[in-house]
Amino acid sequence: MGTQVTADYGNMLYRKIWEDYDDDWGASVVGIIGGQGSVKTSACLDLAEKKMDTHPQEKIFWHETVGSPCQFLKLQRHPYKIFIEQDTSLDFVNTNTGQLIKPQIHRFDTIDELYNMADTQTLNVVFFGNKKSWTCFNPEDKTDDQGLLEYCMTNENAAESWQTIFMDEMESIFPADCNNQTKELWWNWVHNSTEKIKECRKSRVGLIGNYHNHGSIFHEIRNKFMFHMWGFGSQPRHTRVKQWCVDQLKMGEFWIDHQGTVFGKIRIGTVYKPPFERWTVRYSNF
Repeated sequence: MGTQVTADYGNMLYRKIWEDYDDDWGASVVGIIGGQGSVKTSACLDLAEKKMDTHPQEKIFWHETVGSPCQFLKLQRHPYKIFIEQDTSLDFVNTNTGQLIKPQIHRFDTIDELYNMADTQTLNVVFFGNKKSWTCFNPEDKTDDQGLLEYCMTNENAAESWQTIFMDEMESIFPADCNNQTKELWWNWVHNSTEKIKECRKSRVGLIGNYHNHGSIFHEIRNKFMFHMWGFGSQPRHTRVKQWCVDQLKMGEFWIDHQGTVFGKIRIGTVYKPPFERWTVRYSNF
């Protein structure tokens, strides 16, 4: 009986992330944690495809890490669309052959252009020149530019819609060791991003990201996740999920909690495997 109750709670929480549109609840802010091989990227892709299946009018945006294998190629039921900000030079490389490839690229100057060109039922893969563009800009930057998260929350073009931003390898955006020792004032930016992440779910904007362990992203960011999914190799903190539970997980399984209290076990529907042709994206040499 206990196992059945646990499974039911897990499935209930997982469905809450992708299934319902509920303004009293809001969108979901989720941290997916696990070591290498814990299929945490598969969990992000599973949620993205479930959302595209269930909510055909929702726009889905995906952060892909420069220098790592392209995870969006693992999609199984939906297309992807690649966006690169103007004046950002990137190469796509076939890692099977080492040769450059030329996928279809869509260029944009502003967040407004990006949002208008993004498609529904599509994984909109975005490469910004400045990582601040994912959330917001510091008031100290003295710019009128908006980040994607802030735009989705406040712009009249998007604010009444539901949308979700997925961040694969979240450490590359919100590293744990950010500080203000450079002119970019990264600590200020992360602090401002934290405020947006705290409020975004009330504005129908979900944020779902994965990272390797509790200490790999800045603490102000991880403290704002309402859901945690603990995969194999993770070290649960501030939750009723215990380490011995996580240590017994198999591929595709996660323990999921809501604000560290209600929790259960789930198995994601699909373990997304790399395609035969693998790509890496890197900064151009010119």
